[in-house]
Amino acid sequence: MMANSKSLLTGSVNRSIQFLDQLKGKGKSNPLLGLSLAICLFSMAGIPPLIGLFAKQMVLYSSTHGGYYFLSIIAILVSVISASYYLKILRVIYFDTPDQFTETVSTDNTRILSRYY
Repeated sequence: MMANSKSLLTGSVNRSIQFLDQLKGKGKSNPLLGLSLAICLFSMAGIPPLIGLFAKQMVLYSSTHGGYYFLSIIAILVSVISASYYLKILRVIYFDTPDQFTETVSTDNTRILSRYY
């Protein structure tokens, strides 16, 4: 029940996504899915108002005060590289046009599910 209601809430369709090309245009056809994925990716990248920043800050703070400066530099470089990959995913979701027909998913199901929660 919970899994089905969460999928209705997010407006997901029962199709598995295996390749990055299958995410083209999802920001327009399913805006709630695109927004939630963008928030997750920005959090993993450590963008300031999200919790990922505080996690990276604590790790880097502990490593620099422990004397592991080389480890801190490597962590920052890996974070920048991963952020570039996350931006590529967001570019595909929001700015690339889909190759084939994609159906628009209605997100009006939140009114129905709000009665139950």
